[in-house]
Amino acid sequence: MRFARWILHIEGLTMAAGATWLFTGELGWSWILFVALLLVPDVSLLGFLAGNRAGAALYDLAHNYVLAGGMALGGLAAENDVLLGAGLILSAHVGFDRLFGYGLKGSRGFKHTHLQALGPLLGQPGELVPAPAPRSS
Repeated sequence: MRFARWILHIEGLTMAAGATWLFTGELGWSWILFVALLLVPDVSLLGFLAGNRAGAALYDLAHNYVLAGGMALGGLAAENDVLLGAGLILSAHVGFDRLFGYGLKGSRGFKHTHLQALGPLLGQPGELVPAPAPRSS
């Protein structure tokens, strides 16, 4: 399982780097605009104010490659720079989230994600993997 988790982190790095390069390098759009909009998808976290189930559903809807890719491809097909840019920014955002260990949420709460279910990375205990009990002196 640890190998699968590494793959997901590397996949996130690849997507974040690629989307960032396309937006700012290949298309030559503004770094300032990119950085300013990069955290906009996290507005979906407000869904957790309505409870874990609603929060997880809204967060997962706004943090996946299907939506991001659909937006980017739709922008390309329609020759719509706003939709293309939004898709690239969302792709980068989701990629950075996966790189840093933020996965799709479960209905049990914000900290329960599909990445934690794969076990620890770099020897750090995941949310679903209990840490050993401290020794008594």
